[in-house]
Amino acid sequence: MKETDTIKEFHSRVAETVNQIKATGDIMEERKIVEIILRSLSSKFEHIVAVIEETKDLANLPMSELMGSLLAHEQRMSRFTKPPLEQAFSSKVNMTENKYAKSE
Repeated sequence: MKETDTIKEFHSRVAETVNQIKATGDIMEERKIVEIILRSLSSKFEHIVAVIEETKDLANLPMSELMGSLLAHEQRMSRFTKPPLEQAFSSKVNMTENKYAKSE
């Protein structure tokens, strides 16, 4: 997973890859797919991966439930972070305000 990927984008790529593997006749257990997903997540999901590994029975965790947990976590995280462009504008406004405040 790339740092800029969303869980939905990552899930789409995983599902596509799994379908391609299954199309060749290979059997992939859901448990194995869940393990691969957890190992492939970007570092921003490190702490939620640790929580999932400690609290869930990975042998019986469906991929859909895992992705639901990851999506919910991503949505919670997005409430506390501003997009880079919004941060840049905010910084510029703050610098401009400080400039005018000092000249008064």
